[in-house]
Amino acid sequence: MAAPLVIRNPALALHNLWRYRGFIASSVAREIRLRYLGSALGVVWLVLPPLLTIIIYTTVFGYLMNARLPQQEGPLGYAIYLCSGLVLWNFFAEVVQRSLNVFLEHANLIKKASFPPLSLFVSVVLSAAVNFALFLAIFVLFLIAVGEFPGVKLLGLLPAFLLTAALAGAIGLLVGTVNVFFRDVHQIVSIGLQVLFWTAPIVYPATIITPALKPWFSANPLFGLVVSAQQAVTSGLWPDPRLLAAPLLWVIVLAPFALFAYRRLYPDLLDEV
Repeated sequence: MAAPLVIRNPALALHNLWRYRGFIASSVAREIRLRYLGSALGVVWLVLPPLLTIIIYTTVFGYLMNARLPQQEGPLGYAIYLCSGLVLWNFFAEVVQRSLNVFLEHANLIKKASFPPLSLFVSVVLSAAVNFALFLAIFVLFLIAVGEFPGVKLLGLLPAFLLTAALAGAIGLLVGTVNVFFRDVHQIVSIGLQVLFWTAPIVYPATIITPALKPWFSANPLFGLVVSAQQAVTSGLWPDPRLLAAPLLWVIVLAPFALFAYRRLYPDLLDEV
């Protein structure tokens, strides 16, 4: 069995990931290629899901259900609001869900090859980032077409995206490691994602949350990230640092804890996969 490259020094771990950047890039490319291998439409399937999502939400909520946000009259306002939150949520949920089985799916590779196992999680995040970029690109084209493009202030999405990537990567590493030993993690993550989704103001505006409940909802690490994304898209506002402070704190706490659990459990993990 090849010796796994589990490094305890964070700086050396980052250096090792950089050394294996070619492996990471090829893993992302292979994952995207295999996802649609043998399908008649091929890479078209990368574009269709986000395009259909935008069309369906616009039609159902904007025209059939006539959903409106406070102080907004147009039929597209709610659909734009919903998609601006979903673009971050879909990225976060994809990373966490796909991280659950990373060690189990790549058991043979881990045991036979010498490479940093953390690169598998980096590949998951980057692959999900490709889907995020496609969804965002199609969403931007839609905003331009309907005259709602916020301009350069859409770059306000970038801090929220980077924090979401760090948060999802930390949670993914933690649940992916623990899932090898306790298979109940699948059910816990499924329930946890539902709680996070419905306590983040994705399908409803944050303004309707009562003062008594707002501190509890604000404890959701995605709360400030989703609101920042929505404000950037719907109002052209730069992110409020106060909204990003709580998610940043979550990352500062969860990332070291996930790395500690990974380093502590990895030797036993090899016997379980």
